[in-house]
Amino acid sequence: MSLGSFMRRMVIAAGVLTAATAFAQSSALDAREIVFDVPRQPLETALLVYAEQAQVQLVVASGTVDRPQMAGLQGRYPARRALELLLRDTGLMFEIASPETIVIYGLKPDG
Repeated sequence: MSLGSFMRRMVIAAGVLTAATAFAQSSALDAREIVFDVPRQPLETALLVYAEQAQVQLVVASGTVDRPQMAGLQGRYPARRALELLLRDTGLMFEIASPETIVIYGLKPDG
């Protein structure tokens, strides 16, 4: 096997491993439903309650969640869906960094 062929196989293997890891991290947040009871409150506080109930760590830049009251969330949801609902209409997005860590970041671009 030539060095070039070996390197191509390694790059492909690394890509497959990265995709599998991302899928596993994503699936962990969808694997079980959690009963959420997040009362109406400022988003920053609501995210702290969410993190405790979902048993995840949130990474949020200072000032990112300075928002007025949000509606709250009650019911049984997978952790990913619950966070989508909490962040709806806030302009914020999230990325799953690991099965236990979610990164909340900046405003969605308009349009």
